[in-house]
Amino acid sequence: MRALMRLTGLPSAALCFLAGTFASNIGNGMHTLAAGALLYQQTGTVAAFGVVVVIEQAVTVLMQAVAGPSVDRGDPRRPAMLAEIVRGVCVCVLSLLLIVNTASALPLILAMTVIIRIAHTFHRAGTFALSPALVPAADLTRLNSWFSACQQGGQLVGLAATGLIVAQWEAPAAFFINGVTFLVSAVTLAAIPSLRLATAYPATANAG
Repeated sequence: MRALMRLTGLPSAALCFLAGTFASNIGNGMHTLAAGALLYQQTGTVAAFGVVVVIEQAVTVLMQAVAGPSVDRGDPRRPAMLAEIVRGVCVCVLSLLLIVNTASALPLILAMTVIIRIAHTFHRAGTFALSPALVPAADLTRLNSWFSACQQGGQLVGLAATGLIVAQWEAPAAFFINGVTFLVSAVTLAAIPSLRLATAYPATANAG
């Protein structure tokens, strides 16, 4: 941890935050590729996956108006952590159902997608609100840079890992591991030391 703190110039709470971002985005990358692979295997066309993508975007747009104000009313770490727990548990359970009954791939993947995207809006709103409380204003640009790197890096790792997992154990296993990554993200958020988020770094109130 100290080596990472020296490398990034960020405190331990910010490193926990970044670790959660990386883990969560591994899951995001895995879901997209695993869904496409399984639906194509089941249907032989890309049309079903197109439906999933449209629903995914529609849910995200609709939920943005709800997630932001709800997060603003309290500790942003809590909704972000709860969102990860909810989608982690739900995706793990639905992936096990998918292993038992692959014929129901489309409805189960649609259910996973809707749950993931609803939770994602709360997680994203929470992390955006949380980040200024983790570092002084002077370090916020550095944190945001590492945040973007963890987002992109996590998705790339997720895409790469999914190819290997699907080839070895097939798509349902990738969905299960996807759910585990969300739970790992929740653990990292829980590991962030308690902060008085409104007063931790008062100078950052208007930052970003």
